[in-house]
Amino acid sequence: YKALRALGGASAREPCRPLFSKFKILTAICEYILRQAISVHENRSNLTLRGDLHDYNTRNRKDIMVPALKLKTCQGSALGCRIYNNLPQEWREKSKASFKSKTKELL
Repeated sequence: YKALRALGGASAREPCRPLFSKFKILTAICEYILRQAISVHENRSNLTLRGDLHDYNTRNRKDIMVPALKLKTCQGSALGCRIYNNLPQEWREKSKASFKSKTKELL
């Protein structure tokens, strides 16, 4: 953060979030979210959709099934599916490069 504040000319008491946006740098959490979403986007053909389980035409039929996990240590693997399901449907149907740029703009 010190280097970012020095480049942006901000004092130690000012928040860093605007500086990350100004220099178009993702925070560590945003980078993690982006990588999880891209990973699910690349492997979505191997994942089960909600619409594959039944023939009903529901609004969430194109969402990925989130595995029901009992252990807290395994729930990190389901986080990518949850992140991906929260993104707009139009983005999910785009190519990898377009998906990555749209998601990066959001973060």
